[in-house]
Amino acid sequence: MKKIHLTLAFTLLTLSSQAQLLWKVSGNGLEKDSYILGTVHIAPPSLIDEITGLDDAIMNCDLAIGEAIESDRNDMDKYLVFAPSDSTLDLLLSPEDYQIVERVVNRRFESIPGVSLDKLRLLKPNVLGYLLDILEVKGLDEVREAFDNVVLQRVADAGHDTTGFETPDAQNQIFFDCPMADQAAWLLKQCKDSDEQGKDDGVDLYEAYLRQDSIELFEETAEDESEEKRLEIFVYNRNRNWVDDLVPMMSTGTSCLVVVGIGHLPGEKGLLQLLRNQGFTVTPVTVK
Repeated sequence: MKKIHLTLAFTLLTLSSQAQLLWKVSGNGLEKDSYILGTVHIAPPSLIDEITGLDDAIMNCDLAIGEAIESDRNDMDKYLVFAPSDSTLDLLLSPEDYQIVERVVNRRFESIPGVSLDKLRLLKPNVLGYLLDILEVKGLDEVREAFDNVVLQRVADAGHDTTGFETPDAQNQIFFDCPMADQAAWLLKQCKDSDEQGKDDGVDLYEAYLRQDSIELFEETAEDESEEKRLEIFVYNRNRNWVDDLVPMMSTGTSCLVVVGIGHLPGEKGLLQLLRNQGFTVTPVTVK
């Protein structure tokens, strides 16, 4: 099973007032109800038993669909995570901006001897941003099996099929092959926000997710053009592709359990509204 993937950063970024975790999709001629579970990929497996209706959805679905098809290989190890030699972080950022990233790296990695930005600058910026998020929320020594994969394994153990919307290679290309300059700009913004506050919002968001609280942080209008571009690549475009795949499956009488990052659910371009736009009824399964 794969370890937690890069989508954490973008999941935490887009948590919303619709932070209800499990949703039912019905109507529009469906023979069976389907469900959508929004996740934070580093949530503890024990949370599965706390989400009202999830066990029933797991036991009664015909097919569970994650973000990516499961793979036996270690995708992060196989995929090239190092930046091209002419696009390392020190070449993409000004000396002043590089120092901002360095301060955040030093703070996050302070408990790990010998780690410095001088070494990490060789990574693609999205990979470094992912590591910073993990360290801020949990710490590298606590990285566990992705919550999504644990849910999918329960479905498989119940005798039902599982699949993914994307292949691992396609997913890696989405996250790692976007322009290095854009990745550097996104990393810099992440570090500027952290540098100004002394911490990111990730911890508060993560803890609120575990409580299944409502979080009013999502804004439909992005802060700037760079942010809009990032959301389009990592969230909105994928949402549209997933709905195009999901609707035909549900319409053939298949009860689907969709298991994806919670950031894909809310907003006018989120999965919930895209399904409503096609005539489906999408309602929350009540939280305990």
